[in-house]
Amino acid sequence: GRAEALRDAIGVALRDAGFDAAPNTTLPGVHETNICNRTRTGEGVQLELPRSLRRTLAEDADMLERFSLAVRGAL
Repeated sequence: GRAEALRDAIGVALRDAGFDAAPNTTLPGVHETNICNRTRTGEGVQLELPRSLRRTLAEDADMLERFSLAVRGAL
């Protein structure tokens, strides 16, 4: 999304929590019509999670909590 500072903060928080996180250059989500940018400020963040991570988070409550707390802490 267009909220670069927030994107970077979430990335740092996820890496600090032990997750592999990097800006997606293929799907940056920066177009103004992207749903993550359709806010009052015109900025947002879009997280692209691989299927393997989604599956693991669904099965591992501790990892899901660690992931959620990292993102929430960055907000």
